[in-house]
Amino acid sequence: PATPDRLLNQLAALPCGNTVSETPETLVPPSNVVAPEDWPRPQQTIPLDPAPTPPAFSLAWRMGVSIPSADPFAFDWQIPRPGWYLNWSTEERASRPLADLRMEFTPMVRLRPEGLVPDILTLYAQARQNPGRIWFIGNEPDVRWQDDAPPDEYACYYRQAHQVIKLADPTAQVAIGGISQVTPLRLRYLD
Repeated sequence: PATPDRLLNQLAALPCGNTVSETPETLVPPSNVVAPEDWPRPQQTIPLDPAPTPPAFSLAWRMGVSIPSADPFAFDWQIPRPGWYLNWSTEERASRPLADLRMEFTPMVRLRPEGLVPDILTLYAQARQNPGRIWFIGNEPDVRWQDDAPPDEYACYYRQAHQVIKLADPTAQVAIGGISQVTPLRLRYLD
C-alpha cells in the first residue's frame, strides 16, 4: 500500500494551476480600486454571555457566518448564535478557546496558480489535528479577484484538497466553494 508521504507527493505533482479565468471583464473591479491588504483589527474583544451549542440540525446549527476580522470574539453575538463561522483561511485566530463561543470554525482552503493555500503538507497536518471538521475548498473560483480558477482547474484543486483531507481525516467533510452568480458559465463548475 502507498504511504501518506508518497500519496501526498503524487497529489502535489498534479498540474492544476496557471490558466486564465473566463470571468467576464464586467465583473473585474476598475483599476483604481485597491483592495486592503488586511481588514482592520478590533482593539478589544467583547465579553459574551454563555450560550448553549445549537442543537444538531437546528436552523442555528446549519447557519454560518463569514468573519472578516481574524477574531470572532470581537463581535457582540446574540443568542442563539450561528453554528459555525469561517474567516477565508484554514487558521483559527480566536483570542480565546472556541468552546467559549459555542460556534465551530470551518476552514477554507484557497486556490492560487502556484497551488493550494495552505500547501498540501500543511493542509494534511491541519486536517489530522482537527478531525471531523467541514472544509470548504475555494472561494468564488469564478471571480478573478477571488480564487480565479476555471472549472477544470477548480476540479483538479478540489481533487487534491479532498484527497489530502480525507487521507488525514476520514471523518472530515469536504465541501465545494461557492460561486458568485448562477450563469451558464458558472454552472460548468457543477458539472
